[in-house]
Amino acid sequence: MSDERLPIKFFAKREVDNMRVEAGGGGEPPKLVLSPEELRIKSRSFVNTVQEFRTKVLKKERDNSLIPFVLKTKVIDDAKAKTHRREVSNLFRTGTDNNVLGLVDEDELIIKVEDSRQLDKILERLMNIQRYAHALSAIESISDFEPIINKSKNAESADYIVKLIDFQNYEQNKAIRNYFERIMNNMGHKVIRTNYTPSHVVYNVKGVNHDELMTLNKNEIFEAIFSIEPMPRYTVALDMEKDEATINILTPKEGKKYAIVGILDNGIADIPHVKPWLVDERYTAYPEHYIKKDHGTFVSGVVIYGDHLEGKKWVGTEGVKVLDACVYPDTDMEGIEEELIRNIQEAVKAHHRDVKVWNLSISVINEVDEYSFSDFAVALDALQDQYGVLICKSAGNCKNFKTGHPKGKIHQGADSVRSIVVGSI
Repeated sequence: MSDERLPIKFFAKREVDNMRVEAGGGGEPPKLVLSPEELRIKSRSFVNTVQEFRTKVLKKERDNSLIPFVLKTKVIDDAKAKTHRREVSNLFRTGTDNNVLGLVDEDELIIKVEDSRQLDKILERLMNIQRYAHALSAIESISDFEPIINKSKNAESADYIVKLIDFQNYEQNKAIRNYFERIMNNMGHKVIRTNYTPSHVVYNVKGVNHDELMTLNKNEIFEAIFSIEPMPRYTVALDMEKDEATINILTPKEGKKYAIVGILDNGIADIPHVKPWLVDERYTAYPEHYIKKDHGTFVSGVVIYGDHLEGKKWVGTEGVKVLDACVYPDTDMEGIEEELIRNIQEAVKAHHRDVKVWNLSISVINEVDEYSFSDFAVALDALQDQYGVLICKSAGNCKNFKTGHPKGKIHQGADSVRSIVVGSI
């Protein structure tokens, strides 16, 4: 052993390192930074625009308004990187709190202005072309923020999803939400509030037409709205062909402890192949006559018999128990919208101590957005963080190949960063 050569190598720093590059790229300004004359022209334009906001900001001060003024700034195409956005954010940071509330799109930032003092500080910086040359060069335009509004195809009556701006202040957000709910009740609109996370609240306004909902723009609360869009519909998406193959019924071994997988679906039927593996406890959000139990039964069969069906030891657990968590109804009898996430939250909350892995093969039939996470994904991430569980989420089905079109994107919910997202061919 004393003569054995150990795999240890010694590394020493070069005495003179000609390869080193100082951080910051030598202090040269980015190529997008404009000339002094171009900066002066841009500065004057932005100052004139922001000066026009003064009347609105002063009125809010006089009225002791609950809702801050919100403006929007668009960055140029060459300034979408984080380093450039940081420079823009610093220009609008007027105190210890960050006035930049977030992205509307990949190239648009929304900023709150609480009072005229903050507005004056922003104006002062917009005029300082030497110190804020980088930020000014990166900005394409400044305008007041207007909510994102999409109209339902149903002209008569529809359910809308309304999101308020997150002002990054708990007390302020709480007061504005209470104000919004009061206004909606006074207008006679039925609203259902869903907490996707403690800070991400979504409202479902039931059975209104678009024009009726847009009367909100006559009220100050309209300035706190981030978006008004038709409520998305949820659906179980499953492609399967009839298979004549048969498989022997497996039963759990007496005295052996099996892991439990929660099946968040439309219910599990106690067929002979599945019944021995069903745990006694169950969660359901619906009475029996509103449950179809087809998709959930299929999914639980794959969970229990996956290795046997494939003829390979991919999981190698020799079986798992399954918990029936019926969060989705028979949609021929009952529709489902934002209550899906509430059902999932309740099921996981009730059983998270015993069930650490959950399967969710339900998607919103909308493709993920390029620049923002879906509400569904945000809720799933928060749920997994809160209860220390893992959700196995389906990627969604794409049938574009049938018509020769390029493949689509994964569906909303599959953009969850905490889940294991699974697709198949």
